Amino acid sequence: MAQAYGIPAAAFVEQVKRWNGYVEQHLENDPDLGCMIFKDASPNITPPYYVARLWPRVHHTMGGAGDQ
Repeated sequence: MAQAYGIPAAAFVEQVKRWNGYVEQHLENDPDLGCMIFKDASPNITPPYYVARLWPRVHHTMGGAGDQ
């Protein structure tokens, strides 16, 4: 996965270890990124692994769908 996304492998493995540590500590938020950790999250240890590239999307209409 690291190679496919152009990430240094050692840095990728270290970040996965950090995330797994947060999950094992039952933290509610990732202190690095400030994002929520779901209560039923489990460490990423056993394959298969899945990856998705995400970015912000507009998913609503500002002010509603009114007559113009």
